[in-house]
Amino acid sequence: MDIRIIIILAGAFAVLQIFKIKDRFAQVIHGLYALSFGLSFVNSAAVRLDSFYLFGITHVVVIIYLIHNSEFKQQKKLLIGAMAIIQLLSTLFILAQWPHVPVVICFGIVTIAAFIYALTKDIVSYKNEIGFMVVLVADALVKLITILPVLMATNN
Repeated sequence: MDIRIIIILAGAFAVLQIFKIKDRFAQVIHGLYALSFGLSFVNSAAVRLDSFYLFGITHVVVIIYLIHNSEFKQQKKLLIGAMAIIQLLSTLFILAQWPHVPVVICFGIVTIAAFIYALTKDIVSYKNEIGFMVVLVADALVKLITILPVLMATNN
C-alpha cells in the first residue's frame, strides 16, 4: 500500500474538520496537520523536513489543547494525550535518529487501539477532536507500514 494515500486521506479529513467544527483551537490543530501533510509533498528535501518538524510540533499543540480544556473528562485527556505523546515520541526518535526507533514505532499499536476504543465507546464526545485523532492514527499506520519490512528482515 502506498503510504501517500493514507497521508492524503488524513490531510483531506483534517481540512474537512476545519469547516465542520466550531472550536477555534481544534481548527488550528487541524489546519496545522493539513499544512504539514501538504508540505510533505513539496519537491524539496528541506521543505519536507520542515513539514515533519511542523507535524511533531502539532503533536505538542494537541497536548496543550488537552491541558487548556478543563471541561474535558480525565479519560478523554488520557486517551488523546497518550495517542499524541506516543506519536510525538516516535517522531522525536526518527528526527534525532536515536536507537530503537522500530520499538518506539511499534507503540503506534496503542494509538490505533485507543482510537478504536474511542470509536466504540463514546464517539460523540470526541466530535471536535476526531480529525486529529484520525491524523494520529494515520501517522501510526504510516510509520508501522514503513517499519514493517525492517521488522520482518530481523526475524529471518
